[in-house]
Amino acid sequence: MKGRLVFIGLVLSLLLCFSAYAAVEWQQVELKDVSKVPASYAKMVNGKVVFGHSATAYDGATLNKILSGYDVTLQDAGKVPKSFAKDAGGKVAFGGNSVAYDAGSLNKIFEGYGLKLTPENVGKVPKSFAKKNASGDVVFGGSAIAYDPETLNQIITAYQKSVEVAEAATPEDADGDGIADKFDQCPNTPKGVKVDAKGCPLDSDGDGVPDHLDKCPGTQKNTEVDQWGCPAGETPRSTGMGVDSDADGVPDSNDNCPNTPKGAKVDSRGCWTLENIQFDYNKSKVKKEYYPILDEAASVMKANPDLKIEIQGHTCDIGSQKFNLGLSERRANAVKKYFLKKGIPGFRMTTIGFGKTKPLVPNTDEEHRKKNRRVELKPIK
Repeated sequence: MKGRLVFIGLVLSLLLCFSAYAAVEWQQVELKDVSKVPASYAKMVNGKVVFGHSATAYDGATLNKILSGYDVTLQDAGKVPKSFAKDAGGKVAFGGNSVAYDAGSLNKIFEGYGLKLTPENVGKVPKSFAKKNASGDVVFGGSAIAYDPETLNQIITAYQKSVEVAEAATPEDADGDGIADKFDQCPNTPKGVKVDAKGCPLDSDGDGVPDHLDKCPGTQKNTEVDQWGCPAGETPRSTGMGVDSDADGVPDSNDNCPNTPKGAKVDSRGCWTLENIQFDYNKSKVKKEYYPILDEAASVMKANPDLKIEIQGHTCDIGSQKFNLGLSERRANAVKKYFLKKGIPGFRMTTIGFGKTKPLVPNTDEEHRKKNRRVELKPIK
């Protein structure tokens, strides 16, 4: 009986300790201070981080400098291989020999810094480093590998670090709309926009376009509207928004992409963007679920037989510019290939990749990165 009471007491103690924390916030690890790492690993060129290309076996002290550049420090020397670091008289002593760590050992090192590779992020690292087995478990490579800086950066950014948030702290409200994140069904609401109890922008006339974007407030119920909340087919010329030469719903004064062909759906900049097409990380294949969007764009091309377009590919910010430039070109070519199958002549289309140089939104989180992995169609003469 006494033993049972002791066990219950321990369980209650653990529960009390756990309740001191209300949530765990996951954030991606990024290189924060290039000046902390060896120049052979990464350096600043014209305000951008440029990674080295040679495969290097890093010694413990150098690898520690690299990780400190990501703003992470060794938390538990007992978790890492002794060739990397060990506890010597209460101080951490790093190994001096350059070592090509196998994937499993390198993972132990990262865990010693409080980092963790989640099964969801395994697809972001080279398969020689880690992959998921049939059971969904993470399996690490067994061969010692000297990773080049670019690959090592790719691996590190796939790791996540946890930040414990005290229960007594003010509830997190990332977009500052007054609705705590855990209840907010519409995160990233623009600053100053009025929201409802769910954290979503108000839509007084219920037409599906929030008030802060609605150029035609008070639309009658069940009326089909465009992206500006105006009756479909009605141009801004009749709503007091100013001249809209290409009738795409965006006045000339705000239109970054004039001369949009008739029938093309545009974003808030007036650009013909296939932003709803989501590409998987490091992939350029168009999924079947997005065929209807491309079919609609192909119909616009067929309705405007003299129209020629430039298919522009874009990526998020993960990886080097060289890598993303090639990826964006492959995405643009994938869309062109689809249009060719739909009967659009090749001479009416050119392709170009911009890599990560022209983000639609800041690459601050995964949702924003998804929006930046896009393809835009630009009419050309």
